Parts: sequence; C-alpha cells; structure tokens
Amino acid sequence: MLVQPSTTRCFAEDEFEEAGAIIQQDVSSADVIFGVKEVPIPDLIPNKTYFMFSHIIKAQDYNMPLLDTFLEKKVRVIDFECIREDKPTNAQRLVAFGRYAGIAGAFDFIRGCGEFLLQKGF
Repeated sequence: MLVQPSTTRCFAEDEFEEAGAIIQQDVSSADVIFGVKEVPIPDLIPNKTYFMFSHIIKAQDYNMPLLDTFLEKKVRVIDFECIREDKPTNAQRLVAFGRYAGIAGAFDFIRGCGEFLLQKGF
C-alpha cells in the first residue's frame, strides 16, 4: 500500500509505516487510489480508479471541469456520495460525515482565518 505524505492527517506517517505502508509522493503505480476530497485536476492520473467525494453528482458549475477531466483521462470514479443502501425506498448514503464534518469544517475555517491574520501581522 502506498500513502502520499501529508501533515494534515489524524494518523502520523510512522503509523502508516508500522501498518506496512510505503510513504511516497508518487502513487502512479497504484491501481486504485483512495481519498476524501476531490483530487486537483492536474494531479489526476489517467486510467486509474479513484474513491473520493468528487462532488460532481449535483452538476455544480465549479466542478464540471473535474468531470470533463475524468472523461478525458479515462478515470473511473467511485463517489462516496453515491454509495447507498440497497433498499428501493429511502436509500441512505452509507458513507457520510454528518454533523461533525460541519463542526470540523467550521473549526478549519476559523483556524485558517487566524493563520491568515497572523501572516498579515495581526
């Protein structure tokens, strides 16, 4: 298993290594790539399968270039937002963050504002 380095995960890189992962920036040899948020368009690797919240199901204007790039690069996308229970009525998402994602997002926003203001000398 390959894991890209990151300083913003809840697990440290050494914890991934202890579990047998190889930490490296280049994941192009992986057949399947798991993420949480959208991958930046320039970073999409052609002919790969991505699991992520791509946010394209709602056809929002800002994300249509991502969908176009999926098609151009022959990228297969398994969108967590579209994985639902196999029930004919009221099918609910199986992967969701719920209330705590909103709280974490608000915290990240406030922290980001604080870091911005610190950089500006306030």
